[in-house]
Amino acid sequence: MKASGGKRTWMTSEGANADDAGDGGGGYGSDAVSAEEANKLYVGLLIMLIFSEALALYGLIVALILSQHSYECGK
Repeated sequence: MKASGGKRTWMTSEGANADDAGDGGGGYGSDAVSAEEANKLYVGLLIMLIFSEALALYGLIVALILSQHSYECGK
């Protein structure tokens, strides 16, 4: 897979540009920068996912604890 422009595409003739076709050729520096930016984006999204899952789990635990109490009106 090749990371380019924030999109991940397979190295095939369908997804590649005319100047990207083939294995030989220059331009690997820009590909490395794009891959590094894609990795940074992935790490940021992974951290957000972890924190949002922790918040959701906390909310579920609080909801279960609060649902164990019985409330009666009019007493």
